[in-house]
Amino acid sequence: MPRLTSEELGHHAGLDPREHQWGVRTRMPVPFSISAFTWFATEAELRERIADGSHYSGSQPDLWDGLEPIVRTVLERIPQLTPDATDALNAVTTPGICVEWVGRFEDLLIGDNAVALEVRRAWSESRDSEEQNEDPIEPDDVEDFADFLKEYGF
Repeated sequence: MPRLTSEELGHHAGLDPREHQWGVRTRMPVPFSISAFTWFATEAELRERIADGSHYSGSQPDLWDGLEPIVRTVLERIPQLTPDATDALNAVTTPGICVEWVGRFEDLLIGDNAVALEVRRAWSESRDSEEQNEDPIEPDDVEDFADFLKEYGF
C-alpha cells in the first residue's frame, strides 16, 4: 500500500472519529510544530499508516525508508494501540515524526491521559465555558467534540 499523500492525510484529519475510531496525533519533531489528529476505520489501517510513514512530511524522503522496518517491528510488539504506546513508538519515529497520542476516539472522550485532558480542556475553553473542564465528554456533547477535533491543532 503506498503512503498517503498530504491531501489524503488531510482527508483523514477531517473524518468523523465516531465512525473512524482509531486515531493518531502527530507533529514534526521540531519546536512549535503543528499537530493534528488523523482517523482510520480500523486499528490495522492505523498501524499500517504509522509504519509506512504517511505522517512523515520531512525534507529527507529517504529517512523513513530506513525507519520503516524498525517501526514495523515495534508495532508488532504492541498488542493494542493505546495512549501508553507513544513512548515505544517515539523511541523509533522521532527522527521523522513525534507521536503525541494514539488510540481510540473513546480514549479522548473519557481517558485520563495527558492528551485527552488537554484536548477536553481546550474544547471547554472553545465553548466559552467559564471553567476549564477536563471532565469526560457527556453523550449529548460527543458530536460537537468530534467536530472540534477536526480543527484542533491546525
